[in-house]
Amino acid sequence: MKASSASDEGQAIGTMSDVSRERSYASLRLQQYSVTSYSSAAAPVGALLVGTTEPDFSFDERTLSLLRRVVQVVGPAVESARAESERARQADLYSLILRSLSEAVILADLDGKVVFANELGRRILKSLDPAGTATHWSSVMGILPVGAREGYRSIFEDGVGSRDRASLEFDGSLHWFDYEMVPLNDPVMKMLMVAADVTADVEREAEQARHRDQMEQAQRLAALGELIGGVAHELNNPLTAILGFAEVMSLSEASAPLSWRGTVWGPSWWWGSSRVLGVRCCTTSLCRLVWPP
Repeated sequence: MKASSASDEGQAIGTMSDVSRERSYASLRLQQYSVTSYSSAAAPVGALLVGTTEPDFSFDERTLSLLRRVVQVVGPAVESARAESERARQADLYSLILRSLSEAVILADLDGKVVFANELGRRILKSLDPAGTATHWSSVMGILPVGAREGYRSIFEDGVGSRDRASLEFDGSLHWFDYEMVPLNDPVMKMLMVAADVTADVEREAEQARHRDQMEQAQRLAALGELIGGVAHELNNPLTAILGFAEVMSLSEASAPLSWRGTVWGPSWWWGSSRVLGVRCCTTSLCRLVWPP
C-alpha cells in the first residue's frame, strides 16, 4: 500500500516482500511498513514511516494506535521546528538585505532602544551618541538635530510618522540626509527609520545656485552697460557738434572783442563751452567704464 493512501485514510500498512532486488532500497530488507499521516488545519502536512526487517512481525491494532499517538506528539513538534527554522532563515535573509543597503536603517523598540542598525545606521548613532548613554527615546530626542526632534517625538507619543532633511557632522565633514521615520504596529518594535545620504545632491544644488547667481549678475551688468553706452552715445553726438562750433568761434577774429580779458566771469558763450567740456568729460568717463581701453 502506498503512502498516499495514508494521507487519505490517516494510516496504512504494507509489505515489501515482493520488491524487486533492483530497487535501491531492497538492500534494507524491509518486510513490512506502516505509514501514519499527520494533518494540520484539516490538511496532511507529513507522515511517519515505520518499517521492520522481522519477517514474523505484524502491525496489530495496538502498535498502530501507539504510532498514531507518537504522530500526535511528534508532528506538532516537527512542524514547530520547521516553522522556527523557516523564520530563522527569513530573519537571516532580511538581515542580509538590510545590511547590504546603502541607506541607513535603524529599528527601535517601544522604549526607543535600538534593536538593529546597519553599518551606516551605526555610524550615525555613533556620531549622535559616542558614549551610548541615550537608551530611552526621551533622552535620544535631545541629541537629535533640532529639525528632527518633533517628528521623533510624534512617533512615540502620537504614533505619527514623518520625513524631512537634516544635516549631521561625522567623519570630519558635514553630511545631509533625507530621512523617514515610520511607526510600527508591533508589540515589541516601535520605529523604523530609513535615511539616505544626499550630500552630493545638496552640494550639486548649491553649486548650480551659485552659477545661476553669477549668470544673473553678469546679465544685470550687461544690461547696465548697454544703458550707459546708449546714454553716452546720445549725449556725445550733439555735444561734439557744440564743442566743435565753439572751437571754430574761438578762432574767428569777430570773436576777439568777446574774449576773456581778466574779467571775473568772462563771456557767457565761453562759460557755456566750459560746461560743455565738463559734460563731455563725464560722457567719456562713462564710455570708458562700459568699454575699458
